[in-house]
Amino acid sequence: MSENNTPSLENEYILAAVSYLPFVGLLLVFTSSKRYFVRYHAGHAILIYAFSFAFLFSYIALYMFFRNIITDTFVLDTSWGLVFSLHLLINFIYLMYCGIQAYLGSYLIIPVITKIYYLIFNR
Repeated sequence: MSENNTPSLENEYILAAVSYLPFVGLLLVFTSSKRYFVRYHAGHAILIYAFSFAFLFSYIALYMFFRNIITDTFVLDTSWGLVFSLHLLINFIYLMYCGIQAYLGSYLIIPVITKIYYLIFNR
């Protein structure tokens, strides 16, 4: 009877894919300690979001720096809006790719993020 209660691999694949949604990965990385596949993808999702926010804050800092130097604000505002929008679009596409790969059951190896994952989350 206990064999009927074991989670299937498909459930783990779905949880790993859902972990790439905002704030879901943060919840799953701490609650699914026995499911390594889900924890792996949830940790990667958290680190991808952290790097994304770091880049966004650096864009804002550069924008504020150039805002004081450049007098023609139309060009600066347009270029900053383009960079900001492209960053969000590329990040969304990449997170969708990671979610699809998690649903298919593959481990993603992202060079920097995987090494940081093993330093922080792998205990």
